Amino acid sequence: MFLGIAAHDLRNPIGNIQMADDLLITADMRLPEEDKLQMLVDMRQQTQFMLNLLHDLLDISQIDVESKPEQGARFWFTLDDAPQPS
Repeated sequence: MFLGIAAHDLRNPIGNIQMADDLLITADMRLPEEDKLQMLVDMRQQTQFMLNLLHDLLDISQIDVESKPEQGARFWFTLDDAPQPS
């Protein structure tokens, strides 16, 4: 559940950046300079948000690893689950 929320929180700003980038590339000649500048400012704010979220996720991950050092890495699959060559 937590990873789903984090992924959703990353997907929205990435979509916003992609939309602004597309507009800047395709409609560059028609956009007023102040609109272009505002899009760039918005893109910077969105990337800063994503960077902060990633830092938080890495901090949480580090805390989780430090609190359970004896468990090591956990995987959701085993090699037995991997497709076998025919």
